Amino acid sequence: MMTSPREYRRVVLDLLPEQGGWDEEAYLWLTDHTNRLIEFTDGHIEVLPPPTDEHQGILAFLIDAVKRHIQLKTGHNSMRHGKES
Repeated sequence: MMTSPREYRRVVLDLLPEQGGWDEEAYLWLTDHTNRLIEFTDGHIEVLPPPTDEHQGILAFLIDAVKRHIQLKTGHNSMRHGKES
């Protein structure tokens, strides 16, 4: 007999620590077994939402701004290992 998805979720949730009871080892195990962004603070975990397209656009803008600043200061066209590309 195969375990149903509902039963599987219940068993997994029963095995995980309750909020406030998380330690670093349990948190690191969880992050090794998921592709979700998870924060850990004072025994609590929070599953973060994925970044939006707007946030990704802002990040790309900031990366380009930093690259331009470095290029102006150093004369290099890339941040990779300090070598010009």
